[in-house]
Amino acid sequence: MPACQPSQIRAQVGVSIAERRAKQQKRSNSARYAAIVIVVTLIAIAASIIYSTYFLQPSFSVFQSNFNSAKQVGIYVQDYNSLIYTSTENCANKLIYNISKAGRNVSTINFFVLTNDSCIYSPGFSLPISPKNASIQECLNFSARNPSIFINYSPTNTTIIKPSKLYFIGNAEFLGECGIAYEIT
Repeated sequence: MPACQPSQIRAQVGVSIAERRAKQQKRSNSARYAAIVIVVTLIAIAASIIYSTYFLQPSFSVFQSNFNSAKQVGIYVQDYNSLIYTSTENCANKLIYNISKAGRNVSTINFFVLTNDSCIYSPGFSLPISPKNASIQECLNFSARNPSIFINYSPTNTTIIKPSKLYFIGNAEFLGECGIAYEIT
């Protein structure tokens, strides 16, 4: 076997060191890319969960099914001034009339009027109607346990649907038409 010259040995050692560094660099880059892919995937999953939880509304049929099958339901209106109360109450009256016409017993419909600092409610519309006073929180507690419709005055018209709550929000004209009264039945 021919003897290796020192320059040849240094060249071979240098090449093997350079090869090792290149392999380490490739492994390091691969690990970085894998970490980036994992982080991006986790962000995408989190974003889809947040989006579906907060931005996608369940269908109206889900709310309607929950509302129709419940033993008790609630109708909430605002009473912050006469214009607001007239608009919200007229819509609520249409809604209650159509719900009862569709077959729901009026004694299972609880009606709540929310003022600035209190609540007046009627637990069912059985005669005689005897309204009761309560705190706003006490009245809202009913909606935590039972499907409810909230009719609110606002300059912007919108409907927000949750599985057991429906918010029908709009101006006097929108509430006067009260489209929800004809959709819920």
